[in-house]
Amino acid sequence: MVRKKTRKTRRTRRLRKQRGGSISHHKNYHIICARYNKSVDFLKEIKIPHTVIEKGDGPGQVPNKAHEASSYLKYIIDKYDTLPENMIFIHDGNTSWHHIGKITEKINEWIDIYEKMNKGYYEFNATTINKSNPKDYMAGYTDFWDSCMKSEFGEYKDAFPEEGKCCAQFIVSKKVIHRHQKSFYQTMYDWLINKTVGEGNGDYNNLYSGFCTSRYLEWSWRFIFLSPIQRGGATKSAMVILEPRNHPKLKVVLENVHKHMPISWDLYVFHGPNAAKAAKDAVINIETSERKVFLKSIGVDNMRADDYNRKFQERAFWDQVDAENILVFQTDSMLCDARPIDEFLKYDYIACSTGDKYGDNSLWSGKNPFYGHGGLSFRHKSFMMKCIDKHGGKGIPEDVLFSKCVHEDSPPSARPESSEVLHRFCTQRDLTEKSFGVHKLTEFGGDKTPVFEFCPDAKLL
Repeated sequence: MVRKKTRKTRRTRRLRKQRGGSISHHKNYHIICARYNKSVDFLKEIKIPHTVIEKGDGPGQVPNKAHEASSYLKYIIDKYDTLPENMIFIHDGNTSWHHIGKITEKINEWIDIYEKMNKGYYEFNATTINKSNPKDYMAGYTDFWDSCMKSEFGEYKDAFPEEGKCCAQFIVSKKVIHRHQKSFYQTMYDWLINKTVGEGNGDYNNLYSGFCTSRYLEWSWRFIFLSPIQRGGATKSAMVILEPRNHPKLKVVLENVHKHMPISWDLYVFHGPNAAKAAKDAVINIETSERKVFLKSIGVDNMRADDYNRKFQERAFWDQVDAENILVFQTDSMLCDARPIDEFLKYDYIACSTGDKYGDNSLWSGKNPFYGHGGLSFRHKSFMMKCIDKHGGKGIPEDVLFSKCVHEDSPPSARPESSEVLHRFCTQRDLTEKSFGVHKLTEFGGDKTPVFEFCPDAKLL
């Protein structure tokens, strides 16, 4: 029997939703509340499991330093290996000046927005960071950055002025937290506990008071959990293909990457003079979208492998690409639905796997490091420019050159950690992980059916 939706039924459901009691996501969410000297009875109204992190000197409590920042970090560290799928980090007040309405009434709405955004991180406070404010505390923040963030993100690069929300209340996924090792969070926690002077707010004029040190994390959470593109920063991204020939697969490959990549990524097609019309025809459907498309002639209609490698090691070539994040692909590659590009944006260079080859002495009879074949690869432009200046012109393949540079010059956080990471990025000769993309499957050994199951477009190659 189908139950008629009466006014009373609809009103009851609406009230339950307003009170946080009828969303279907409860089994996948957990609330973490940073509490100090306040009642958090409002949590009983929300039908989502919760953990309260207490400030104090008692057993299991967190020292009253750096406000919610130390409480959040303590939870992440203690639960790192058993984190819930999604976590909602909140302060100990149902109402506050920095968020609209009551948490008990808004939490369902925030979860819906978080899921629709599909970034694994969402700040639900309503107040934007005052961009001038962090600069007043730059000496302390720089100390925090150099001590805690530099090893993971490199030199300080203006982390905060990107329209972030103040006051640190957010939803974040386990997957996003696990982009960084447990030791990274431990280093930040230890810095806060050891560097913070006094308890609570302390002396507002002291750059190491709780008032200040808590803000150093407040300004950094979105930098830690979001890629530059997700943060809405100035970093530009582009997809690049160098194909001088009139290639029969060009259109289908271009439409594949267009389908799978964020619309904010520009598309650069470098073609030969006699392939100009073919290149134009290949992007005809893409140009009707919001994606920016650039067609550029390279002056020749064919290239040998040596010519291709030399071109990729020329500053003048990359100067034509106005982007820092660059995805390189060829007409024998396809992207898949298994993983987003965001998973790999932190690496200076990552490319296609080959068995268990990885790292030092793994390529060409043990003479070169290896971080993937470049036919499908992601790289940072600034990294490539430095590499070309330092090591270019040696007549080696471009992917061997950039593997050498990422091995010798990149910080550990910008270097793929293992052959498994290469497999997650790209499948080429064997399948161990469902990957972001595939390349040169003519070299694949065995039945390709498992590849086609997670990457059906690969059948078109």
